[in-house]
Amino acid sequence: MIQAIIAVLTAIIILGATSVASASEYYSGKTVTILVGAGPSGGTSMYGHLVKQFLGKHLPGNPKVIVQNKQGGGGIKMGNLLTSGKIDSSDGTKIALFPGSFPLAASAIPTSSKMKYGPADFIAVGALLNEATIVAVRADSDVKTVYDLLERGFRWGASGKGASPSLVPELLNKTFGTNNRPVYGYRGSGSMIKAIAMGETDGVVLAMSTLKKKEKIVPLRYILAIGNKELIPEGIPDIQDYLLDEKSKVLWQFFANANVFARTFVVHKNTPKIATYHITKAFWNMMRDPEFIKF
Repeated sequence: MIQAIIAVLTAIIILGATSVASASEYYSGKTVTILVGAGPSGGTSMYGHLVKQFLGKHLPGNPKVIVQNKQGGGGIKMGNLLTSGKIDSSDGTKIALFPGSFPLAASAIPTSSKMKYGPADFIAVGALLNEATIVAVRADSDVKTVYDLLERGFRWGASGKGASPSLVPELLNKTFGTNNRPVYGYRGSGSMIKAIAMGETDGVVLAMSTLKKKEKIVPLRYILAIGNKELIPEGIPDIQDYLLDEKSKVLWQFFANANVFARTFVVHKNTPKIATYHITKAFWNMMRDPEFIKF
């Protein structure tokens, strides 16, 4: 029995050493691609480029890391391409970043017939932050609460039907009977904010950190927040405070809980386990990297 145990332990050690070595050889000279399911002008793309700068040094073999924007449907296009195999994830060199929590979490319902994937199709390897989703309007607007949107025909900038900028206004219509109209075609949060400044749209739904980075373009008023209580900035009303029926509370709490997926980097389930392990390990080593933290 002792000899058998020694044999098993030796096999495990050899297998582990071989796996580490093969992973190092595998990534050496390769290119790891961060797929961003949004346009190049938005906050999602910015976070992809941030990770691009630091991740490679923590992956075995120190591969080159690049960013590719695969916008369309607010992340739906990217999710479908990965799940269908049109983007090959079996080589372990593809990492995906959905634009916020909604395109991934909403696939559990799903909110769009175009979604050909579900949350179980992806494995999280690391997240940069967990924050609330904010409904914002121009600061000089007379809209101060969600009820001011009733019968207004309010225009919201959106990239595609699967992301929070379009999904939240549509859900507000169903919950409160508002008359929100998403305006599609914007390539990212930057162009959505500029559209408000130019009078093309009246408001936008984005992550708090993104809004803060863009607030110099046009002054905004924050009228609603979707997120867990501890994540909502002081002074911004929680949508749960406006809800009366239990069904609506459960629906919106689902999306509030899903904010943990915001800025989460994932791999498709077809990614080899050894690659998923090393990408996850590299991500969290990067998060502890003094240079990354300083940046």
